[in-house]
Amino acid sequence: MAKHIVIFFASTYRKDATVSRYTDTTGRFAAECEQTNETALKYIKWKLAQQQQKITAAYAFTTKAVQEQDFGRLCIRLQDEPYAIRPIYFDEQSTIEGSFNSINIMFDVLQQAYSAEEDVTIHMDLTGGLRHSTVLMLALLQLLQYAGYHLGMVTYTNFNEKRIETVNELVGMFNLISGTADFAHNGSVKQLQQFFATAAPSIQLQSLLVKMAYFSECIKSCSHRATLLEAAQSLRQSLEIYKNSLAALGNAVGEQEAFFSGLLPVIERDYADIFACDTSVKTIPTLLNWCLRKGLLQQAATYATELLPVYLVDNGLIRIHKQEIIDECRSGQLLWSNWQVQFIKNYQYKETAAVNTASGDKVAFDYSSLRVLLDSDPAAADLLKLVGAQNSQLKKFLQEVLQLTMLCQNSAAALEGKITKLPADSMVRVVVESAKPANCSLSNFLEKRLRALHSPDRVIIACIKQGNKKIISNLFAFEALPAEKVKAQKNLGRADYLLYLRSKGYISSSFDDDTLRDVVINYLDIVAYRNTISHADGKTQDMTGKKASLAELITKELELIQSAK
Repeated sequence: MAKHIVIFFASTYRKDATVSRYTDTTGRFAAECEQTNETALKYIKWKLAQQQQKITAAYAFTTKAVQEQDFGRLCIRLQDEPYAIRPIYFDEQSTIEGSFNSINIMFDVLQQAYSAEEDVTIHMDLTGGLRHSTVLMLALLQLLQYAGYHLGMVTYTNFNEKRIETVNELVGMFNLISGTADFAHNGSVKQLQQFFATAAPSIQLQSLLVKMAYFSECIKSCSHRATLLEAAQSLRQSLEIYKNSLAALGNAVGEQEAFFSGLLPVIERDYADIFACDTSVKTIPTLLNWCLRKGLLQQAATYATELLPVYLVDNGLIRIHKQEIIDECRSGQLLWSNWQVQFIKNYQYKETAAVNTASGDKVAFDYSSLRVLLDSDPAAADLLKLVGAQNSQLKKFLQEVLQLTMLCQNSAAALEGKITKLPADSMVRVVVESAKPANCSLSNFLEKRLRALHSPDRVIIACIKQGNKKIISNLFAFEALPAEKVKAQKNLGRADYLLYLRSKGYISSSFDDDTLRDVVINYLDIVAYRNTISHADGKTQDMTGKKASLAELITKELELIQSAK
């Protein structure tokens, strides 16, 4: 059963208070009352009776003076009513901030009396109380609505005119402002839709609300950039059409809609940047900055991950001079939305691997660093040149590989024969046996791998990637690193690889070496952050407590991009 609760500030009685006839704006309501609170309670009772409903309970904020002098008089006037009025003490001597304590008490009382599952409607009289009581009552009303209570009648009684009226539209204006701000700042149209659901908006406004809802859906779901920007342009055009129609509509526009139209500049101001975006690559930073300003971090992370490589390559900040690199990236694009992402994150040129950078730095050699180099399937001789001076054990292993495979050519049988004659502790034998599946013979394993890699030395080196990580790390005396450092070195290795491609003349860049390195590493950090927040299973790396937030990472990336010469 529906419950109807009335809340009001109890007023004092004037010394000359007498019973007077109060009415409403229609003239259909009439009641003999001594003061405004009594009028409001009788009016709400009268309105509810038309719906076969009644007041369940009433709650009154009461000052010390009202409790001592006038509250009992009001209760006597309403003693025949089936509900009781519960007083909630209000300290009239407190500051405005202190007054909110009474609001909290009233809220707690209602929460304890009526569960969230009940159908409870709150009616409120704004007439009585102190000068700031209306502000407090409206704050309480917003809080109650947020908690799930329904908004009923909001009344105000003109004492001089002896007339009561509903002022729900006043409350509605606050909701309208809040809804407009929510869309302007967060891209959410829900509040506006709820407000105008009962406000009979014009056809033109209905059309605008549809466009706003579509844009809201696109931004919340991280739609494809072209789809999002198309929705933004459609919204911009709809705003222009609606503004132009207002002059023609004139007085046909309701007061609420007219009030809303005055808020349109807020939307236009907050959406100016995204309205200026088109599908050209040059507007990608503008889109990212707009998302950041709105606090749309998930959207900013998604668009940054997918679009920053596109911006870097297509805007000429990173230039690829070998068509085969582009072709290979396009063919490997299936796991990424754009081939440029494949190039920045994963591409390995098959010619050789890289550790030396244009700046003269070297990759700190550990298991992760080696894996980065092995992704290009280098020959033993090439790998020896690159890493021989950085790890004596690995150097010894590569020399053994070269000696072992010198006369094997492309014969799996010859390679098997040489490996089986090696001592059990031979590094080559340990690596190969670590990589070979338990249910596969050595001959079949080598034959299959040789068909794929075409070179005996590449077969053995590839076994490092397939072998047991612990065994490989112990064999080459790799120090065990924390996960964070492993990730950092992986990112460093990726950045150094692009610098290597630059040193070979395969790519060029508008960035100097240090900036290019920072751009790549920072981008990969954004990707890691995005992957973490996009997976809700809790198995991904925890990014809390990191030195830079997601917003800071994206901002830094945009600043680095702007520094390009």
